[in-house]
Amino acid sequence: MQVHALIENKVAAAAPPYAILVIAAPLARIDLLARILRDLPVGFRLPIVVALLGQERVGASTSDLPARLQPHTSLAVRWMGHRVSLRAGTVSLCEPGESMIVGSDGVAQRLPGKSMGPSRSARTLLASVAASHGERVLGLVLGGTGRSDECGIRTLKARGATLVAQDEAAAHAWGSARNAVDSGDVDLVVPVERIASTLVHITAAIRRPGGTGAQRTVAAQLFPRERGVPYEVAAVQRAMHRVLGAIEQLRPRDGEAELAHAQVGTPRLGVEIADELRPMVAAAGRSLSVDCAPTIAGLSFGPEIVRELVRRLSSHALAASTGGVEIRISALRLFLQIVVAADGPIDDGAPEDLRGLQAFVRPLRGHVVATKKSGRIECAVWLPKQGH
Repeated sequence: MQVHALIENKVAAAAPPYAILVIAAPLARIDLLARILRDLPVGFRLPIVVALLGQERVGASTSDLPARLQPHTSLAVRWMGHRVSLRAGTVSLCEPGESMIVGSDGVAQRLPGKSMGPSRSARTLLASVAASHGERVLGLVLGGTGRSDECGIRTLKARGATLVAQDEAAAHAWGSARNAVDSGDVDLVVPVERIASTLVHITAAIRRPGGTGAQRTVAAQLFPRERGVPYEVAAVQRAMHRVLGAIEQLRPRDGEAELAHAQVGTPRLGVEIADELRPMVAAAGRSLSVDCAPTIAGLSFGPEIVRELVRRLSSHALAASTGGVEIRISALRLFLQIVVAADGPIDDGAPEDLRGLQAFVRPLRGHVVATKKSGRIECAVWLPKQGH
């Protein structure tokens, strides 16, 4: 597929804008990673996460890798830190063997327990990105990173990510790039010298800050943008575009009004949540159980809100303990209750690290409760039903 065809397909499908760039890079070919980062502009709009795989060349060390890459790029390069937010234009390297995950709030967290092998470390990281960001992931596969199913690339594709692979010409060992291309997991195969420009082109073309194309057309008719207008006026116009787009997205489409005010949960919701989270939990070596009420009535929001809350709670539970993860979604008389629990050694700071989640549920008049006792952590969200 050509890049223009890919963009047209994404736009036609009203694809959401990308939120993160994930790079699977072999330690043996850090020069390829340095070349890609060198060609990315300083204003690159996405946070960049790099999963490092394999072994470095004989005599090399990874401890100073950010310092070695920094002279090649105008982007900031750092090791991925525990409870550190990913930022646009910053390259976060996941150290081989580190058990890191990324939540839907864009915060990286380190799983407690022993270190992992490079392949399992990358699989855990990419599975968490796939679960938390889905089709908003733009991925790059550099040659020599191993089999795509082993390092998590296939999990990304299964969740709707757009994947770009380096072509065979410049690859010392094509590895996962060949495997991903042969298995159909890759959307584009690009020469190494054009990878950076392709990533920039894709992220710039697929943008939807203010709703769908039709909604942006309405906003543009009401607030046309003209060249040469003062900066302050243009800023106000852009803000009005976003406001109108958000208002349009709140309007229920055909058949959705009754759903929003009557029944949100379905018998399939628990199965869908389990299918979405299982790769991330399994990659971390944990078990997963999901118990979801078959019918959840009286809510003013759709099932995607429930899924997002479960994603965030699960990320915190994984980072705070070492045991299996239990998810319970209960329809009480006045509230919807979502509980995610896990057993094992407790990270003392985890229950307090839920301020972002509290801000997320505040507009829904919900609240978050986290408890820890007897080697068990429980994170719960309570959301009132309509009229309560």
